Amino acid sequence: MNAAAIRHSELRSALEWYFESKNLALKNALGLRCPLCPEQQKEVRQYYSEYFVALVSATELLCEPSYEFSTRFKDQLNAALSFEGFPDGKGNYDYIRELRNSIVHRGLDICSAAHVHENRLLVIAPKRVSDRNGKKSFSAFGGYLIEIIAKCEEAVGPYIAKHLEEVGLLKPLLTQDQARAEASRFLAEAPAVPDWVKQNASDLISQVDFIQAQVSTIEKLVDLLNFNVLFAEDDAQPCNAPDLAHKTAQGR
Repeated sequence: MNAAAIRHSELRSALEWYFESKNLALKNALGLRCPLCPEQQKEVRQYYSEYFVALVSATELLCEPSYEFSTRFKDQLNAALSFEGFPDGKGNYDYIRELRNSIVHRGLDICSAAHVHENRLLVIAPKRVSDRNGKKSFSAFGGYLIEIIAKCEEAVGPYIAKHLEEVGLLKPLLTQDQARAEASRFLAEAPAVPDWVKQNASDLISQVDFIQAQVSTIEKLVDLLNFNVLFAEDDAQPCNAPDLAHKTAQGR
């Protein structure tokens, strides 16, 4: 069995999960409208926190030393996160990474301050976040959280899709025989599957087109990586984030 192919297939599966999670979290956050009851206030904090947890988990997965293209990925990610007015891509990534770490490890309330514009909650981004030692701090690359999210949505997913294409991971990684053998092994070792089900399923495995199944999974992943939640639904869409933030600031 091709161990590298299995590892890369699992990596793609993990990316799919993280992006589904961040998209759902952001959709839920954008769906909440002011005034918010106490329970909804907790929900909006949870959803925005989940967004950054899932987003950074996806990028950190590709930054792991065990991933053979990690150095290339990190260098190019820093370039992708360089924005007009905020050109320090590495610093921008350090900000969202430490924002995630502060949420997960230090209980940061990411929604502790906000403005309201036309019943939409505009969470103010923490101006600076520090590492766990408090020795380094990183500046926000937007005044409102939605501005930071808009930049991340524009850059991170599409860049990951481009990276995977460049390193040859957006193609079937297992041959038909390898995939069939892996499916049979997984089925045989599944403790929750009764023996009679395993016997019947074994006959069906030989009829599955595993190459087409991999192609379909890859197409789904690419669509997911390029999907921008901010423009998915008119009702949930917070308009143009920079314009909305500017209008709100003028009204304060």
